[in-house]
Amino acid sequence: MSNPWVLHVKDYAKKNDLSYMCAMSQPECKASYKKPTPVKKIKTIEVKPDEIPKFTYRFRPAEKKIDPVIRKQMIAESYKKQLELKEKQKQMEDNYYNKLVEIYKTRKLLNNDDKKIIEELRYEYKMITGYDNLITFNEFKKKQK
Repeated sequence: MSNPWVLHVKDYAKKNDLSYMCAMSQPECKASYKKPTPVKKIKTIEVKPDEIPKFTYRFRPAEKKIDPVIRKQMIAESYKKQLELKEKQKQMEDNYYNKLVEIYKTRKLLNNDDKKIIEELRYEYKMITGYDNLITFNEFKKKQK
């Protein structure tokens, strides 16, 4: 690709029926030339999906001042809820172990209905407490022997 000045002179020479050298010496040719503005090259970067930078922003929530009376009420309610949860947990454990004892005393083996009941009790216990620390029927049998 030729440079823009050379292209301009050739074009001027063609339009005015002049040779290249004559066109170059003409002051009108020089005056009609407009220097092109340089084009900034944009650098493109190929980014792979696993190289995308991850930005994490941490915002500190504005601390709200809570009235001391309301704060005490909130603590009391929280404590009350914890006690209710512990009471419910204890009640569920008792139901579960009573069912295990009843099955052990009557049949010594589990049938399908008993398995479903025990699994439902275990699932309910896990959903409420978040723990799955109840012993299985086989572990219970081993402790009884």
